[in-house]
Amino acid sequence: MTRLAGKTAVITGGASGIGRAAAQRFRDEGAAVIVADVRGDEDEVVACDVTVAGDVERLARLASEQFGHIDIVFANAGIATHGTGATMSESEWQRVFDVDVKGVWLVCRAFLPAMLDRRAGSIVINASQLGLVGYPGLTAYGAAKAAAINLVRSLAAEAGARGVRINALCPGPTLTPGLEAFIEAAGGADVGRELAASTLLGRLASAQEIAAAALFLASDDSSYVTGATLVADGGYTAV
Repeated sequence: MTRLAGKTAVITGGASGIGRAAAQRFRDEGAAVIVADVRGDEDEVVACDVTVAGDVERLARLASEQFGHIDIVFANAGIATHGTGATMSESEWQRVFDVDVKGVWLVCRAFLPAMLDRRAGSIVINASQLGLVGYPGLTAYGAAKAAAINLVRSLAAEAGARGVRINALCPGPTLTPGLEAFIEAAGGADVGRELAASTLLGRLASAQEIAAAALFLASDDSSYVTGATLVADGGYTAV
């Protein structure tokens, strides 16, 4: 099955983890994909810092020049800084919000106008189950992801009448380099086991499983879905 045949897509934060898995899955489903990442040192990865408006606008121009139009944007770039609300620095807090909220908005602002003109397009924003519930030590991350979820609702309300769908994906704990770094910073293997046990399925997600959820929101399979929050967290937030 090629659910994205003839489609074009841009994925931010696509050099590793969920973004890399999504890029591969989208290509397998027939899409032409541009992968962007702050680490643009790999082959076929466009350098882009989503917190810098000029970088994001340059990415949008490049995508338009290469493909003519963009059907799908997966705003996946994000960071998490381990620290409590009482101890983390102002700069750490701001950095998380710059990437996870401002960066998402800049990506949407760069790609939405052309989609609105064409009256077609799907934007998927990678949020988190921690945008729905609290977790100790990830205070800024949880707050930023909650903001991103509500940004989706507002943007969807603005874009729906003009044919553009915008949805949030909320993965649970997913085995990626970012989660591995958090587990190490937070205390090691015991934290990883605790995270796995906190899900109803009793395990961490694979990046490929979350990419499959992103594919659903990106594709026409979800043609009547917008302004929604798809939670793929192994049951983490169910109880």
